[in-house]
Amino acid sequence: MKLKKNHFISCLLGAGLCSAIFISACQKETGEPAEPMDGDEMMANAGKIHNEMITYFYANREVTPSKGSILTAEVLDLSWEYLLHNGYESSFTPGTRNAVEDHLKSPGLKTTGRTGFTLDTASFISQLSETGLYSKHFLKEMKKVMALAHLKDDRSEIREYVNSNFKNSRFRSESDITGQHLYINIFNASYDFWEAWETSSLKGANLKRSSWVIINDGIGGLLGMVFGPVGSIVTATVFSVGTNEEIQD
Repeated sequence: MKLKKNHFISCLLGAGLCSAIFISACQKETGEPAEPMDGDEMMANAGKIHNEMITYFYANREVTPSKGSILTAEVLDLSWEYLLHNGYESSFTPGTRNAVEDHLKSPGLKTTGRTGFTLDTASFISQLSETGLYSKHFLKEMKKVMALAHLKDDRSEIREYVNSNFKNSRFRSESDITGQHLYINIFNASYDFWEAWETSSLKGANLKRSSWVIINDGIGGLLGMVFGPVGSIVTATVFSVGTNEEIQD
């Protein structure tokens, strides 16, 4: 495995929803395209772009929530639409889009096996291993993060662990170091997003308080790295919505 927008602001999830997270997305709605980003810049801003994609999805999704592979397809379609509308069209190719969709659309995120990605938490380590990107040391440290989530639902305690123990882990390979930075970036951005939600009124969105949504956002980002920076952010977004809404076949 080496593998619309027209009423966005008016739909934005309530006045209390963390303006710091969404200010960049709102500025883009004035018609000013985003400055082109190279791969390194996109990875450095992965968490911010991921949050904007989630916001865009919930502002533009179908009125009647869809399920399973239909929901996955809708998240994907709106993710690509977000990238196009906001000046990121040079950041991905049709080949990138096809590769991402092949691993997310078809089998469904609740299935198991080696043909695609799944939200089955018990298979996360094997899925990460199958990408061929990460060392045994990295996988061991990620397993500790997930073990903590199984034991506790205190997101602040998990965040403290991610930003201390996991952040201070020493990795040697470039993929491990990139994955470490990426996971922390997306995890912290996701944490801020969902914490902000709890003090807001997200109209029309059935969002749930769960540490796994935050953890799975980062896992999606790590898996999507096989498709490059854009694939990483899009996969993180699919995992975020999928975990929150319990995608099933």
